[in-house]
Amino acid sequence: MADTSLDYLGVSPVLRAELTALCTEYVWRVDNGHAAHIPDLFTAEGVWIGPWGTMRGQAELDVAWKARARWTVRTRHLLTNLRFSALGPDRAEGHISQIVFAADGDAPWPTDPSVIAENIDSYARDADGVWRFASRRIVMLADRNKA
Repeated sequence: MADTSLDYLGVSPVLRAELTALCTEYVWRVDNGHAAHIPDLFTAEGVWIGPWGTMRGQAELDVAWKARARWTVRTRHLLTNLRFSALGPDRAEGHISQIVFAADGDAPWPTDPSVIAENIDSYARDADGVWRFASRRIVMLADRNKA
């Protein structure tokens, strides 16, 4: 991350709200059966790095998220510690902690989280004025399936 990552005070309330909305929309789509539409939240050259590997660009994102949409596992992502830094008028970065509850089948689910992770994001405002993910890297901190 750039040195500006320590300058959280330069983030306006509007920017904070827009980036929070983007991050919330991402997990809402995953949790509510719309994972196939996650690529819409990325720039054309967007990159996703995480437990499934690395996806670069809309074509790779489309394939991976359409496959994710077919999973029978149900999830609920809880986001916390959303911290953003402005890098310019059309660039920003963020670190977000997430706790994920997951189970195969309908609720109620186990009360212990399946994953705790850190999302390390780069955001870009596209020509249409909408903030999107330029990159998202998922850093796994705890994984119930790996214990």
